[in-house]
Amino acid sequence: MTYAQPMGGLGRLLMVIPWLIKEREVPIGEMEQRFAIKPEQLVKDMEALNEVDFFVSPEQRFSVEITPRHVKVLEAPDFPAAPGFLPFEALACLMAAKTALEINPEAPDLRSAVGKLEEAIMPQAVSAIRILSASGAPWVNQLREWAVERQVVRLRYRSTDKGEISDRDVEPWQVYQWKGMWYLWGFSRTKDEPRRYRVDGIQRARPTGETFVPPRRPHAPPTSYQPAADDHRMVLSIRPESRWITEYYSMEIISEEPDGTALAEFYTRDPLVAARLVLRLGPGMRIVEGEAGRRELTQLAAAVLDRYKDPAG
Repeated sequence: MTYAQPMGGLGRLLMVIPWLIKEREVPIGEMEQRFAIKPEQLVKDMEALNEVDFFVSPEQRFSVEITPRHVKVLEAPDFPAAPGFLPFEALACLMAAKTALEINPEAPDLRSAVGKLEEAIMPQAVSAIRILSASGAPWVNQLREWAVERQVVRLRYRSTDKGEISDRDVEPWQVYQWKGMWYLWGFSRTKDEPRRYRVDGIQRARPTGETFVPPRRPHAPPTSYQPAADDHRMVLSIRPESRWITEYYSMEIISEEPDGTALAEFYTRDPLVAARLVLRLGPGMRIVEGEAGRRELTQLAAAVLDRYKDPAG
């Protein structure tokens, strides 16, 4: 079966197509191993390029033959030796490559590619700027060490729901990642109960000099927000351009529209948190359900408008 004019994920294709053009014919198994791509996904990539003006002109066709055993290039354009990226594509590839490099630091080809990308994106600042992957998040490694050493830790912590800053004495049990965020799970001596802390909310941390004995069977860390009995429930309508907020805050998507707009359930101890989010995102988000949040939003919006009123008016 032949598929002409191939595209799936842009990053994947920019790796696969030049390699195919160079090799001309490759076993399916080798392609799966090298690019972690299944034959059915490869077929979709090939077909999708029909809809994208990928090459310079229609005369520069790219077609392959895909069988259960091999992929064979039938026609190929003069593919540029140096692939081109839009800025957001280059940054996305750079972050993905740096994350992969932390997992496998002994990859000279990947390290070379990262260096070239950094040089292209920041030609004068490669030595002055570090791009951190999730595994290099501040405090993660140090908190892990204190957990192993059973050191009681004093945190200067900014809560994500109310934005309040306070000191907490914590017995660290575990540091883990969930939905791209790092969390510390342990026993709060300040609150006298198990608590979860987002690592990006930690402003300072130091051992108190005390040690602790962990429970023989500690509770498993939570992987979702557990609302309290007095929490306020909101339903938020979130447009596609603002969907990132569902990754930053604990929200549950309850429905989606064909245009990408989502309805999300959001619990918070302080309805002002929801009001601030809506005001911040403007038309990107609105409160569908939750009278307490609507009241706070009305008051907050009025206060902002009062600040900008013309004194002469």
